[in-house]
Amino acid sequence: MTTQTINFFMKLKDKKSSELLNELFDFVNNKYPQISLQINDPGQISAVVQDYISKSVNEFAKVWNIEFTNNKYAYIEISDGLEALITKSLYQNLMSAIGEDNRVNDLIRKYAFINGKNLGIEQTIDEFELSTHLKSNRLIYFRFL
Repeated sequence: MTTQTINFFMKLKDKKSSELLNELFDFVNNKYPQISLQINDPGQISAVVQDYISKSVNEFAKVWNIEFTNNKYAYIEISDGLEALITKSLYQNLMSAIGEDNRVNDLIRKYAFINGKNLGIEQTIDEFELSTHLKSNRLIYFRFL
């Protein structure tokens, strides 16, 4: 059984997604830092991030005319992509909020070798590269690659 992909990262890179990409950039660089200063509870911060992802999934689907009833995997693909970008962009902030936990560090080291290629997943967009662009002023450069 093959799943129907919507090519989330390719669509996000398209000029049609520029507004969504700007909102994502703003969330990672402006809104999240303010939220994390105001809220000390990691559970509440997680809820804010999940609410943002949920809202962004629906906006992305609207921009690209994606019907979730026609493609049951589209919602998962979009939300997983957004979550990956946000968590990779905010990794340092998230880890400092969690604090020093050797179990987390041990798991990160243990599974660091896992990537899309050795799981048999073809990916034309490097999520780490995109998350780096979200945290830098090179966002404009990335958008028009």
